[in-house]
Amino acid sequence: MHFCIHKIWRMTPMYMLIVSLVIVLPLLGSGPWWNETIKPEYENCRNYWWRNLLFINNFFHVKELCMLHTWYMSSYMQIYAVSLVILLLLYRWPVLGWICNMGMLLGGAVLTGVVTYLYHLPPTALFSVGSYKRYEEVMTLVYTKPYSHVGAFCVGVGLGYVIIRWHSVLLTKKVQVIGWSCSIFLCLLTLCGPYQYRRGTPMHPVLAAVYAACHRTVWALGVSWVAFVCISGYGGIINKFLSSKIFIPLSNLSYCFYLVHPLVLFYRRGSLQERLFLSHFEMMYLFLGNTAFSLVLSYVCNVTVEQPFIHLESLTFRAKTEKKSTIKPHSTLPTQNCDLKTIKAPEPKMTPQTLE
Repeated sequence: MHFCIHKIWRMTPMYMLIVSLVIVLPLLGSGPWWNETIKPEYENCRNYWWRNLLFINNFFHVKELCMLHTWYMSSYMQIYAVSLVILLLLYRWPVLGWICNMGMLLGGAVLTGVVTYLYHLPPTALFSVGSYKRYEEVMTLVYTKPYSHVGAFCVGVGLGYVIIRWHSVLLTKKVQVIGWSCSIFLCLLTLCGPYQYRRGTPMHPVLAAVYAACHRTVWALGVSWVAFVCISGYGGIINKFLSSKIFIPLSNLSYCFYLVHPLVLFYRRGSLQERLFLSHFEMMYLFLGNTAFSLVLSYVCNVTVEQPFIHLESLTFRAKTEKKSTIKPHSTLPTQNCDLKTIKAPEPKMTPQTLE
């Protein structure tokens, strides 16, 4: 039960704060494009906020989403709830758990490919290619749905199981070279696969369906190798960089930053009073300014909302744990103290397996 309650308690307070801010956002500014920018988000959040609270907003049309980027929270929570069954099966019956995990992976890939092919959708959602109507279709039918992302989640579940069981495996130089080569190839294949499509060349429907079905899972496989070798002690300089303490405060703010930064972009666009002349310097200036402002707001939200709820959960759960662990005496008979000598058993010699 704590497995599910923890995630809901962790995500909901900050989530609902952002929805509330959107509802009051029309009162906080003005500008030539203020109504065109803020009003659609305000109307959706005022009418459909309950879908966000129930984590089901990703099952509706993209035009009815309260904050477009919040589809991720709903999709994540839905997959997270289903993963409880997979984890229990992996714990009790590993073979059956692996079968179910692979079944979910393949099922999500097949369903994504079939929907993409039947509706003649593009391979992925891109603003710069095709019409905005096609973008809305692929967002509504594929991108925001949990079945298009379950493959990557299953890769993560499988990776966690492998790390727990075989984290002490010895990797030879040959295996490391092959692993890194495959990882780089899979990631580059995902990034460069739709290159011609981005340049305006239409992609064959079958190829588009295959790419839509597989590219998220393929990317997860490439990244999973990096995580595995870093945890196993073979990450080298990459592990040192990714384990740097400089990322700890940023990781604590990542959830708040994800929720807050669209509000900064909406406010900036809606309150803009003059034409914007694009240049490399101007775009970098906007990027750094929006990032810095979003980080400040994220820190404020983290300190005032997210962290208090996290500590409240830890105190509540710790109190329940201490209460359960309290043992009441069942007898009033006198007890006799006994001196027990502790005998230290010899430590078994563990020989890690070698993967050739």
